[in-house]
Amino acid sequence: KGGWAVYFEEIDVKLHGSSPYTTNNRMELEAIARALSYVNDNCFEGKVILHSDSAYAINSLTNGNVRRWSKKGWKLSNGKQAKNIDIWERIVFLIEKIENDFCTIEFMKVKGHSGEEFNELVDEIARKEAQNA
Repeated sequence: KGGWAVYFEEIDVKLHGSSPYTTNNRMELEAIARALSYVNDNCFEGKVILHSDSAYAINSLTNGNVRRWSKKGWKLSNGKQAKNIDIWERIVFLIEKIENDFCTIEFMKVKGHSGEEFNELVDEIARKEAQNA
């Protein structure tokens, strides 16, 4: 079981959900996909900074891995198939749409469980979602 959560500080909007059969990485990616979808649907303008404590997600997005995997049929450098392709495809689509249409997106890694107020908030919401999955 797992849960995901997103918080938009400036507009005080919380999004959250769960899945009965999942992994931590899938839930981290789902939160990013849902945040991007919300940005797309609500026409944010300017610069959107998306924070996550997932090194897997942020590193993959910022070091170019995701775009390389996408161009190579979702194959990793070791030749293995990437995981979570369904969510990665949604993320790539949304990033390209958002950045082409109306704003830029910056991804920032935050340290998990370090007392950062909003990261702790979404972690707590995600935990509650997982318990109810």
